Amino acid sequence: MIDREIVMERHPFVLSALKSSVPITVSELRHDPEFADQPWIELLHDTVKHGEGLIVPVYRDNELLAFFNFAGPSPNLSAIARSSLQVLAHAAFDRYIEMRDQTGPQISPTLSVRETQCLRYIATGHEDAQISQILGISPRTVRFHVDSAKTKLGAGSRVQAIAKALRDHIIAV
Repeated sequence: MIDREIVMERHPFVLSALKSSVPITVSELRHDPEFADQPWIELLHDTVKHGEGLIVPVYRDNELLAFFNFAGPSPNLSAIARSSLQVLAHAAFDRYIEMRDQTGPQISPTLSVRETQCLRYIATGHEDAQISQILGISPRTVRFHVDSAKTKLGAGSRVQAIAKALRDHIIAV
């Protein structure tokens, strides 16, 4: 069985969004030597697979929270269109946060990509040192992300944070 979340954390969309807050096109990723010989294109919707798309990361406080993919057979990717889509992505994410906060406690808190990755690796039995090697960050940074996730989830321990994240379908193992 394929763990889609772990596969997705190595996906060029996610990796490019983690590297920069600047929008990037799918064709730029296709031509990037780092991703050239990988089957990631096959995972895309046909519109993106055969057309073009713009990946727009959404950051808050230097932390990636989400990314949007705008795509079509031949979309307008001019500087004005890119800027407009970047504004749209941020506005849509802000609206999501606003709606989530109005609906009450049944909506899960938004964890960053790194917080989610760290919790998932801990849930699958990895230690901080192993996680730091896998993600290319220090063990101290792993602990920082786990502590941040615990705070967002209202958890008193790592075990409680993992239990809440599993229950709320934030992570899967």
